[in-house]
Amino acid sequence: MGFAFDEKGLAGVKVPVQLWAGAEDRNVPETPNIDPVRHGLPAAPELHRVDGAGHFAFRPPCDPRLEAAEPKIWAMVCVDAPGFDRAAFHRSFNAAVVAFFRRTLGGR
Repeated sequence: MGFAFDEKGLAGVKVPVQLWAGAEDRNVPETPNIDPVRHGLPAAPELHRVDGAGHFAFRPPCDPRLEAAEPKIWAMVCVDAPGFDRAAFHRSFNAAVVAFFRRTLGGR
């Protein structure tokens, strides 16, 4: 929803910001959603583009029981691009987010 922000609205942001974008996100593409925030912030944010990641790749891996219970939801939310390992991504994603908070919050 980055298109809802502009420089004036972001001018008061004084904290470090980390942004994540899925290179294959067709629901919330980077240009209209992340770019306005990235360019509108007074200080450059830490930006991560994740190759192969679609919109739902940022959700944790799905419980396999969902496939049998709700196949349409499974197909929409749980199936990633070939070669994208959601579990492996989440291990590195989670570690990067925690490291960002530790670095920017003074190791708390």
